[in-house]
Amino acid sequence: MSDLEIKKTYGLFDNRFNKKLIADLKQGGEELLVFPTVRANKMDLSAPEKNWLENLSAFEWLILTDVFAADYFIESLSELEIDFYELDALTVCALGEAVADRLRFVQVHADVIPSKTADDLIFSAISNYAGADLKDVDFLVVREKNASLALIEMLRKENAAVEELAVYTAGFADDVELTRFKTLLAGGAVDEIVFSTPEDLLSLKFLLSGADVKSVLNETRISATSDVVYQSLQENGFRPLYFHHK
Repeated sequence: MSDLEIKKTYGLFDNRFNKKLIADLKQGGEELLVFPTVRANKMDLSAPEKNWLENLSAFEWLILTDVFAADYFIESLSELEIDFYELDALTVCALGEAVADRLRFVQVHADVIPSKTADDLIFSAISNYAGADLKDVDFLVVREKNASLALIEMLRKENAAVEELAVYTAGFADDVELTRFKTLLAGGAVDEIVFSTPEDLLSLKFLLSGADVKSVLNETRISATSDVVYQSLQENGFRPLYFHHK
């Protein structure tokens, strides 16, 4: 829809960072669609999984797939009283600058940060860093419980040894009308979606689970309120703009 239109329908996420912006837009008479925020719940680790964390030196690579995975991985290490310096011996791959930021908070350096989150490009970044030969290389991939990652199969096809560590589950409250939100997005009911946190992008992905997010939002303006969110959107193949509201 045209940027020349005075009134637009904005899509924002129901998080604490957006409270004031939502109120300002409503006060200005703008049309709003407020999306639900996905709920992430930390999982209890099994004895073998705790053993992986207590023996990180058995792995050569650590891959953290998103900000929730990074947060709960860090929390699990703290609960087990594992010093973060143990990660110095591993090659750490953070899928996105936002994930790398979470690691910096605990002084952990990400060795590989792919410029895009498409599975084939992540695989290329890992393969190039590793010198192409991934046979018998030990990977620990930290992810959401139900996430389906083509990257893992790509690694296994190269005869890499991959262990998957699910540290959280994600979903929406039972009363959220997911079908309604999906229909509105697919029907072009939103002119501009404003992202204020990296978690907003994860909420959108879970909301549109099974659909090609970029295709669904092909005609929708994508905006970011900060540099890290802007970069996260770029990494996911979007061409975002910075959000400015008078």
